[in-house]
Parts: sequence; structure tokens; C-alpha cells
Amino acid sequence: MKNLKNIYCTKVKALLLNRAELTIIGGNIGILNTPCRGHLQTSHLALTGTRSYSTAKPGDNPSVVKYDNADMDKLRILSENKGKGGVYMWTHKATGKRYIGSSLDLRGRFSEYFNVNRLLRASSMRINLAILKYGYSAFSLEILVYCDTSELMREEKHWIDHLNPEYNILKEPGSPNRGNGWKHSEDAIRNMKEAQQNRSPVVRTNMSKAQFYCQEVIVTDLVTGTKTTYHAIRAAAKGLNIDYRYIYHFLNLKQTRPVLDRYTFELVGDQAERSRVQPTSIQVEVIDLETDQKNVYPTIGLAAKSLGSRQSSVSTYLSGKKLSPFKGRYIITKCGSPEEPVLVPVIEVTDLMDGGNKTTHPSITAAGKAVNASRASVSKYLGTNKPYRARYLFNSKGRSYSTISSVPQSSSTELNPWFITGFTDAEGCFSISIIEASDSKTGWLILPSFKIGLHIKDRALLEMIQKQLGGIGSVGKDRVDSVQWQVRSIKDLSVLMDHFSKYPLLTQKWADYELFRRIIDLIKSKQHISLDGLKKVVSLRAALNNGLSEKVKAAFPDVVPAQRPLVEAQVPLQVDPHWLAGFVAGEGSFMVSVRKSSAYLSGVQIRLRFQLGQHSRDVKLLTSLQKYLGCGSVYKSEDMDILLVTRFSDVYEKIIPFFSEYQVYGVKREDFADFCKVAELIKTKAHLTASGLEQILKLKAGMNSFRIPSKGD
Repeated sequence: MKNLKNIYCTKVKALLLNRAELTIIGGNIGILNTPCRGHLQTSHLALTGTRSYSTAKPGDNPSVVKYDNADMDKLRILSENKGKGGVYMWTHKATGKRYIGSSLDLRGRFSEYFNVNRLLRASSMRINLAILKYGYSAFSLEILVYCDTSELMREEKHWIDHLNPEYNILKEPGSPNRGNGWKHSEDAIRNMKEAQQNRSPVVRTNMSKAQFYCQEVIVTDLVTGTKTTYHAIRAAAKGLNIDYRYIYHFLNLKQTRPVLDRYTFELVGDQAERSRVQPTSIQVEVIDLETDQKNVYPTIGLAAKSLGSRQSSVSTYLSGKKLSPFKGRYIITKCGSPEEPVLVPVIEVTDLMDGGNKTTHPSITAAGKAVNASRASVSKYLGTNKPYRARYLFNSKGRSYSTISSVPQSSSTELNPWFITGFTDAEGCFSISIIEASDSKTGWLILPSFKIGLHIKDRALLEMIQKQLGGIGSVGKDRVDSVQWQVRSIKDLSVLMDHFSKYPLLTQKWADYELFRRIIDLIKSKQHISLDGLKKVVSLRAALNNGLSEKVKAAFPDVVPAQRPLVEAQVPLQVDPHWLAGFVAGEGSFMVSVRKSSAYLSGVQIRLRFQLGQHSRDVKLLTSLQKYLGCGSVYKSEDMDILLVTRFSDVYEKIIPFFSEYQVYGVKREDFADFCKVAELIKTKAHLTASGLEQILKLKAGMNSFRIPSKGD
């Protein structure tokens, strides 16, 4: 025992001289494994069991452990303090300001500090605000002393009195939420209540106006003929003694019928731009098949309320295959506003542990890769103001697809009607769905629709066509990378048929349209609600597109398919050139072919290719177009026929001049522009040089399916 004591004293002396780590040989004395806080305190405590406090000056700070960079040393901080209690100190390295706290579980406490959500919830604490403002890397963290429960409060008080930390609001040990000095007096509580109750009407109004969603509104009373202006929608509701949601619904749903048959509402000035509907809300179109009435709602929730249903039921219907109407009566589709630009997310990432440093990324996937997170994780936290891994905030900064080169530049410029017909010949689809419905008089529902589906890059073109036809139907996201324009109501379909009666389709699609039109006529005359009329619809539907489903065939075995109308191609073709521009915008391709060839000094052969493909049933049309353009050849490929133009003189002297005068729109217009640039390089023989070849390869790499949408202004 004497030898152990001698060894211990030797180690203590070494510690006092070198401030080195003290390692004690195990035995009855116990184990000390931390540097001493005061020069004689550790040995005094170990030998006598009592503690004496430091008489060091405030400038002295003999800490047990110091972590110079809280961001870089995070893992060490958490691992080295597991299962330990003690007093710690945060220090802002630039200003020297400090915060002292204590915990029985230091690892748990530090985990809370490294959780930004916790800092945001407890942002009334100065140290939390400072960490959020400057970032973890701006702070050092020190363990002033490790101790057990009995010493914790006394140690914390000693260090607070000793160092007078600036970030500590309360100069008493213990957490404020445990009631240590964090309580208003009865007089203070009474004064606050009186101040709240005695606010003047002017103060209350100003406080209400300060709210972001405050909307000044004019109320017209149709009974008295008076107009009253209120500073907020809720104030108007209170003044009229009605539920405020009456006003929101009237404004958001653009209702025309007065509320309670008496009141109408109008937003005032710039605040009319504001809305409670979030930017990410999904706009919904509802068509009532019984009344043929169409309503557009700003959110799924409002649509559900109008239908007397739950929001989850409508959401489930929208996410499914929608093979039958909702409640056997309503067709519900997602839609977008034709007035809004197409937004592509540019993701802004804020690193809260790096002083709030912000970076932007072109997509959700790219942002995820930058911070080692999955796409699903970024999507989950996007716009929630909740940090991912207690560190990264994700926000979407919308950018518009540039439509300067893909749609007419002037808002007053309209697409030529023949362009719309040509584009429909290429991309349009006339569809009739026959759905079994037990609550229908005949047991079946007839659901007509017209749709055009494109890649999301061409949404602006769909919205342009929709707008020119009077805003009929809805344009909405179909899948991850595609959009669809759908027209479903009989009223809107009638507008569409009026267009095609003036500017008729020229391909075999005219036969589908003609069958479709006859079915619409049967629906308009209500013949489809009788069994004989239903059989006529089934007969026409059997000749449309791919015919009847097996289920419908089994239900109507005696129905004979109607004769499909014949479409004869015109030879020679007499067509409006704008129709061909629209047709090529849908089915044509402007391509650059690059292949190895020893016949050229550059080692590669560059060829321009214009091609137009159609189903083999329209081969006569392609032959007519070949003669119409005066160039190219028609080739057969499986069930497709292709009009191909590759001779450079034909491309340069016929194809390019034609489509320069009669422009294609959509993203294909940008492909055509690059196609023309390559043609000029070939014309000037620049393609035979290294720099010219490099330019061509760069242009080719961004054409067609490889094209990336341009950034908006």
C-alpha cells in the first residue's frame, strides 16, 4: 500500500510540472484519467475527499479538454463524452464571448446542440442564436470539469461566477425550463394582460395588417348597394358575422354567385396577388358528368369539400389509374394554369454548420449527391425548413424554361390554326372509354376525351395551343418527365370539333376523329342513355383506335363494329405549309450524324438528316410529302415508313429555307436552330477543321433527347 501511495505521489508531481494526462495504476485508490482543473485541487480531492476551489484570476481558464473547431470535432465531442457529466463552455472565437452550461449526460446535451431543429425551437437562448448565425466552426467547446451529480450545480456556479460568460442570460446554474429564475412576477403578468386587453382598435388593425397573409378586401352588399373596405378577410367575416371561409372560397374559386345571395368580395391592389393557396398546391379540375359542368379548384382539399368527400379520397383517386369516375359521377384531373410559366426546380442548399453557406444545384438529384443524400430524402425535406441530418436546409428556387425560342415571342402572336391541326395529326389522341357503372341507367358510362402528351420540356407549347383554343381542357403533369393536355367536357370538346371542321385533319387520324365526332353527337342528343343508343356508341368505338376491351366485347357480343371511314392521301398533296410545320413539330427530326470514315482527313463523316416517320398505313401521305418538298426518299422500317432527306444540297436549299419561313415551335425549334448552325459550318468547310468539328460535336451533344432546358431570365 505504501508503494502504491509513493507511485501516486510521483505521478501527481509529474502532472503539476507538465500538465500531462494522469494515469493511475488500478487498485484501492481508484482511477483518475483527466487533467487537473487547479494546480492542487485534483491531488487534494483524491487524497482527502474534499474539494477546494480555484483562486485563479478571471483570465485563467484551465479546461480539461478543448475542441478548437466544434464542426470538425463533432464526432470526437460526442464519442469522448459518452456517459460523462460535467460543466462545458462554448466560446465564439472571433469575439471571445462565452456560454457555460452543465449536464449529467454531456453526450446527450451536445447532441441537442448539434440538432438544428432543437436550436430553432429554443431560439430564445443567446447561445442557440449565435450558433445558428455564425455556424459551429466559429465556436470552440471546452470541458471545464467532469463531475458527478452532487457537484454539478456547485461547479457550474463556480465557473459562471469565475468567468462571467456573456451568452448566459441567467447567472444562476440550472436550466431555465426547470424554473430556476425564469418566471414572471404576478405584477408583470397582470401588466401584460392589461396591455393586451387595452389595445386600441388602431393598434389591433396595424398588428393584423402586419401579417403576411393579410388581404384587404372590398365587400359589396347587393341588398343595400353599399361597398365596405376591410383591412383583412377575417375582419370582413367578423363584420358580416359569417365564417371567413365563405370569403376565401368565393375569391379562390372565382365564384359568381353571391355569398348568402347577398355579398360579393374583391381583393384590393397588390394584395390581390396574395393567396392562402400555397405555390406547391395542386390545382384540380372537376367535371360533373351529369350536368357537364366544369370547375377548377386551387387545392385538392377545396375540391373534396365541394364534392362532400375527404381530401384523402380525392388524392387516392388522382394517384390511381382513374378507370371509373369518382363516385360514379365526377372526372377529376390535376391541371396547371396556362398563365403560369413551367418551373423546373433549382435546389438551394444551406449548410447550417458552415455559417449558413448556400449553394445551388440544377436538380434534386444533384443536390442529393452534393450532400450525400438520396433523392427521396431531399424531396422529403424540400421547403420544410427542417434541416436534413440537423445540418442542411433544402429550398426550391423555381426557374422557368426559356420559351423565347420555342414559342412565338409576342404575346399577341397566335399560332396558325393549321399548325395546331398538323400537330394534332402527329401527337393527338381521340379516346372513348366505356366504363361499367351500376348506378347508371344503362349500367355503363361513356367518357370521351382528347389528349396530347409530350415531354415536360414542351409544356409551354401545349399551353400555347390550349390558350389559343379558348383555354379549354387542362394541362397537367402526367408522369415524372411528361405533361398532358386533356379535354374532357362536352362543351370543351365541341370547341375542339369546331376547329377541326374548319381545319380538317389529313392523316389516318381523321378517321378516328370522325368516329369520335359521331359518338359526341350521340351524347349531345342523349341517345347514349338508352340501350339502343349505347349499342351505337359501342359499334363506333369498336372501329376506333384499337377497338373494344375484352370486357366490353363480352358484354355486347351482338354488336357489329362500324365501318371505319376511309382516308385517301392527296396526290399531288395540296396542304397549307403551316400544317406541315405543325406535323414536323410532332413527328419530324432534325439530326446530325457523325461516323468514322477514312475517306475524310478529319477521320469522320458529318451528315445532316431530316426525317419524318409515320405508321405504314400513312405511307401514301409520306410519298405525297416527298413530292411536295421535292426531295428525299421513303424507306420502310418494321411497321414504320420514314421520309428521309440526307443530301446536303436538298437540306441546305429546300428543307432549311422551308422551315425558316414556316417555323416549328416547341423544343424542336431549338434543334432546328442548331441544325442550321451545323449546316453553315459544313457549307464553309469548317467541319473539316479540328475547331469546326469540335463545334459540331458540342451542338450535336445538346440536340434532341440530350437537350437541356434553357434557364429563364
